[in-house]
Amino acid sequence: MGKLNIFSSVFKSLTGCKKGSKIEKPFLNRLLHMTVCRLLFFIILLWASPGYCNDSDQLFDMIKQYWSENGDSAYLKEKSVSKRSHLLQSAHLARMVGAPEHVIIGLLLEQAGSLENEAMDENLQMDRLDALWARENAFPESVVDWLSRKTLLKIVLCDRESAYCQHIPSSLKQSIPAERKKLITSEHDIEHLLSRHDLEALLAARRCVDMAILEGFSSREEDITSLLPDFESYRQMFKRVREGKGHAARNGRWVEALKLLQEGMWEDIDAFLVETKLYTQKHFQLAVTTF
Repeated sequence: MGKLNIFSSVFKSLTGCKKGSKIEKPFLNRLLHMTVCRLLFFIILLWASPGYCNDSDQLFDMIKQYWSENGDSAYLKEKSVSKRSHLLQSAHLARMVGAPEHVIIGLLLEQAGSLENEAMDENLQMDRLDALWARENAFPESVVDWLSRKTLLKIVLCDRESAYCQHIPSSLKQSIPAERKKLITSEHDIEHLLSRHDLEALLAARRCVDMAILEGFSSREEDITSLLPDFESYRQMFKRVREGKGHAARNGRWVEALKLLQEGMWEDIDAFLVETKLYTQKHFQLAVTTF
């Protein structure tokens, strides 16, 4: 009881109440009002933060609209593959082999930094922007982590697998020396990455990026001949992943499946197209002759 009296005295002295007086109800109402106002103020500040969107459906619609309007530009100089088609191809490949949902959505967000800064073409800078965008928009760390290491993973794969380095597009190869030099002094230490228990899963996601360069496929949602599942087909998955409720892998061997799929793509593109169902009679020849 003594402690309660001491607390009451201190509280009254801090709030201007006279000694011996009761804490009046109007005062408590004002205190409650101030607390609620401050809480609302901080919520508004959070919502007003650059790049932040609280509603997942609204954020998804924004991404979908952006790529509908800006996705026709080329993903690579030497390939007739649009940025939109590239994203949908990579996400499709991961979903097809039963990868975890955070991996699939991470691939769909590969160029998310473009939503706020379209001028960034340098890979390492783009990685940082992609990761920053994902963090600001409350995606789980697994997605942020992948986005920040896309270029580093390409370098690791080139170091480990000569066939990989031989088959990736020349523009991706040519940038490696400069990227490696920058990474030596960056926070992304290659040795640390090589010691990670989830390294193979991260590398498998990178394989999807490098396989998603097939030409001749429409990615326009209004095109009824489109071979690729459209952005809309990922909406519910997108919401689950953002809420930290993304489903685990449907296939315990999805990492191995993607490695085999990539090797198969190098050896027999016809069989690859059939295996991945990325063809129709209309597109098959075009895809085969331009790979």
